[in-house]
Amino acid sequence: MSNTSTTFERVLAVPLVVAALVVAVMLVRREFTDVDTPTTALTLTPLDASEWRDLSDGPTSFGRPDAAVTIVEFGDFECPACRSFATTTLARIRSDYPTQVRLVYRHRPLAQHRFAVQAASASECARAAGRFEVMHDLLYATQDSLGLLPWGSLGLRAGLQDSAGFESCVRRANHQSIKQDTVLAERLEVHEVPSLVINGHRLSGVPSQRQLRRIVDSILSSR
Repeated sequence: MSNTSTTFERVLAVPLVVAALVVAVMLVRREFTDVDTPTTALTLTPLDASEWRDLSDGPTSFGRPDAAVTIVEFGDFECPACRSFATTTLARIRSDYPTQVRLVYRHRPLAQHRFAVQAASASECARAAGRFEVMHDLLYATQDSLGLLPWGSLGLRAGLQDSAGFESCVRRANHQSIKQDTVLAERLEVHEVPSLVINGHRLSGVPSQRQLRRIVDSILSSR
């Protein structure tokens, strides 16, 4: 990451370290393949340039392509911690920084979640019709009903008129992007969700709304 990484770390790491010294970061409960994560302080680890390019160049995204801040999230639509992050912290950031922040969503469906792969498939089918952002929000809003509501009805609620075609697409669940995201997650040893990488720096935990705002503001002020 060279000079960009150095600048990012200098501007961003200091306030985060100071905050960690004042009070430990109380993380939202996160889900592992087997166990929950313990409470820990938030830290940042830079990725190399090629890893960041692979992560940030994703088709399942929303926000301006030229946004100053890119947040890559590995998530699972059936994960309660992912829903909490998406519907509170991330929703507020999206609202407050509509042109400055872009989200790239990477699929990391966990094995213990029965409908996670089909939910990821639903988002991919919606993306093909230009409705990924709407479906992203809808899947989290209806998380408790995944597998109970017909996929076709979710498609209709997302503005897709061919409910039968959408249902068929979801049940195929053979989307290349889901496979590619899984390969990326395994390469980076992402075993917990949500996991975030922001402008080439991987976060060790889930930031609070205040922490994420501090990160975004630090990046914007350094430009």
